[in-house]
Amino acid sequence: MNRAGIVAALTILACFAQGVFGATLSFQAEADRATKALSCPRPKITPASSGLDALYGCIVGTAQTVKFFINEAEGTGQVKNVTLIWNDWFVVLPRDVAKDAGDAVATA
Repeated sequence: MNRAGIVAALTILACFAQGVFGATLSFQAEADRATKALSCPRPKITPASSGLDALYGCIVGTAQTVKFFINEAEGTGQVKNVTLIWNDWFVVLPRDVAKDAGDAVATA
């Protein structure tokens, strides 16, 4: 696992450690906490609709490669799960590989 992956994993663990100890996680409180911890410039909460749960999203990087999501457990106002995605876009030139690596490390 590379350094950015380790830093991201530790950030997620720190943000949601209370869940490990049996506490219930409030979706809104965790969305607020993630926004602050990740210094998210444009957080978005998509409301629940048509059988889909509410979704918090934070997407960063000039190529939007780092994505962090929190899913709400259906109709409970509690956290169902979290997801961290790194989409590493490959363009024509080798220097474009891992374009947002610095943003990912700074965010994580």
